[in-house]
Amino acid sequence: MRFNAATPMAAWIAVVPTPDGPLLAPSGPLFDARTKTQRGSWPAMVRAAVSLPGGRTLLLASGVAGPRRFDLDAGAELPPVLDPAEVLDVAVAGTVIAGAGPTGVHRWDAATGERLGRRPLVGPSLRAITSVSRPGGGMTVIACDDTGLYRWDSATGDPVLPPQQTVASSLGGLALAPTGREMLVGCDWDGAVHRWDPHTGELSGAPIPVPSPARLAGCFVGRLDRPCALLLVAEGRYDTAVAVDLERGERIAVPGLARAVFSLDGEILVVLVHPGGELTLEPLFG
Repeated sequence: MRFNAATPMAAWIAVVPTPDGPLLAPSGPLFDARTKTQRGSWPAMVRAAVSLPGGRTLLLASGVAGPRRFDLDAGAELPPVLDPAEVLDVAVAGTVIAGAGPTGVHRWDAATGERLGRRPLVGPSLRAITSVSRPGGGMTVIACDDTGLYRWDSATGDPVLPPQQTVASSLGGLALAPTGREMLVGCDWDGAVHRWDPHTGELSGAPIPVPSPARLAGCFVGRLDRPCALLLVAEGRYDTAVAVDLERGERIAVPGLARAVFSLDGEILVVLVHPGGELTLEPLFG
C-alpha cells in the first residue's frame, strides 16, 4: 500500500470522513484512502469535513480570517466566511462550523459562511474544539483553554454545562473517541492523555503518561476492537509516535514515522511517511 504524496516527513496528515470514505489530507494533495487516487489539492491543514445537503463535501481548515472552506467536488476554495474571527481549530456540528480562537468560540453556517451569533461564546483564548451528539438530541460543542473545558449547544450557543476545571495542564488537543462508550480525549503539552465522559465531564480513569518529555503535536483517534489515540511528539522529534489503548490505558508500539491512524473496512491503519514524501498504510495491530 505505497503511494507518493510529495509530503515532507514532518507533515501534519489529517484523516477526514467523506461520503465516499476516508480522505488523507497531508497539506497539499488529497488522497482517497481506499483507492490511493488523488481527489484534489489544497495547501491547507485540513481539520474537519462536512457533508451538505445535495451531496457536497466541504473540507475545513483554521485561519486568521476564520475557517477556510474547500469544495472537494468542485476542487475550489469557497469565499471567506462573513464576519471573520481568527480560529486555531475547527469542528463540525451538523452543518455548523465552530471555531476556537484567541477571542473564544465562533460559529458559522457551513454552506453560506454566515455568522451565527454576533459574539464569541466565551473568552479568553480557546485552542482546541470538537463536537458530540447528545443522547436526547442536538449537538454539543466542546472547547478547551489551558486547563478548562467548556460546552455549548451548537445551534443556540447556550451553555450545556458550567465551565469545568480539569487536572490537565496546558491542554493542547481534543478528540472524541468512538470507543464502546463515548469518551472525550485530551492531550496536554506535558505528556499525558486525559479522558472524560463528554456529556457529564466525569473523569474516565487516571491520566495516561506518554514516555517522552517533548510536547505532543496531535491526537488522532481510531476505533473498532482496539480503540486508540495516536500521539505525535513535536519539538524536532518527528520520528517518535505513541499509540494508546484508551480502554486499557496501555501504550502500543507503532512505527516511528507514523503520522495518523484511522479505520477502513474493519481494520485500523496507520499512515507512515517515508523520505521523499512516500506514504504507506500499515495495520496498527499487524
